[in-house]
Amino acid sequence: MAEPVLNIYLVTSPNIYRTSYDEYDSFVVCCETEQEARETLPGGQRYIFDKLRHCWADTFSGRVYGTHKYNTHGWVLGLDIDALRVERIGLAAPETRKGVILSSFNAG
Repeated sequence: MAEPVLNIYLVTSPNIYRTSYDEYDSFVVCCETEQEARETLPGGQRYIFDKLRHCWADTFSGRVYGTHKYNTHGWVLGLDIDALRVERIGLAAPETRKGVILSSFNAG
């Protein structure tokens, strides 16, 4: 079976968020689809996007992040991922692995 084609996406926080300290404003990710890019956390943490609850869940503990009750690790709420600006900026080289390549974090 042929390997999937991986794209490079620039994902930017929407204007509804005013980026402050200890928050990400954008990141570059290697993945297959625009939707997969939206469902990625910029820090590359061990979280997966829970489509049923529209939030991120810890793959080890099952704890939920990205709702009004929990922090989002400096990124948008799970309900807001459709507002992210996602731009395909190129194709990945064959040896490139899926995941976050670079992120812009505003340390405070």
